Amino acid sequence: MAEDTTEKLELPPLEDMDELDRCKLDYEKLRRMNPEPEDYCDRAESLLRRINEMEPHLKQTFRHISDAVACYYVASARRIICKNKDDIDGMRAWGEVLTSLKSLGVSDIMMRWKTM
Repeated sequence: MAEDTTEKLELPPLEDMDELDRCKLDYEKLRRMNPEPEDYCDRAESLLRRINEMEPHLKQTFRHISDAVACYYVASARRIICKNKDDIDGMRAWGEVLTSLKSLGVSDIMMRWKTM
């Protein structure tokens, strides 16, 4: 039997999101300083580097989560439609989709969002 190597979807740690927010805020504060500090270029470069390292990964993670949650709601709705039409095969098929999404951690993420 093949080993399941599928990774679960997870929300990024709040610390990572907070750090990105802090870097962006620090960069905006630095840009508005008048007169510019002597080490402006070094500080700006460092902050921009950190922002550019973190932001694409966080955006991609949230995009994947958003897509998975949307699929979960569609699958749930389609399963109900099949139930209302007495389409047992369709219910099973959509149920398998829901099970797959649950195994990816989508329902866990949705529960965490509800409690935030």
